[in-house]
Amino acid sequence: MIQPLQKSILTRKAARARGRAASEKLADGARLYDLSRAVLIHSIIGQHPDWSEMQVREELKRRRNATRQVHEKEIYVNVSTDEFA
Repeated sequence: MIQPLQKSILTRKAARARGRAASEKLADGARLYDLSRAVLIHSIIGQHPDWSEMQVREELKRRRNATRQVHEKEIYVNVSTDEFA
């Protein structure tokens, strides 16, 4: 019963997305990035209320780098320059 409802919702969302201009989609991406960044900052502050703004920024940077490493795993591979000599 839930599966047909999920498919219906996904179909409607996809139709709405296709109807939007590329500039709107790009602006949505920027807004979502800003929102996710704010949520993460508030999460860090909630976990470490005694931290300075600099400590919060460093933790934000650390977490974003850790997430990037997970998402980019095996995408980029170090190649020895000796192999091309």
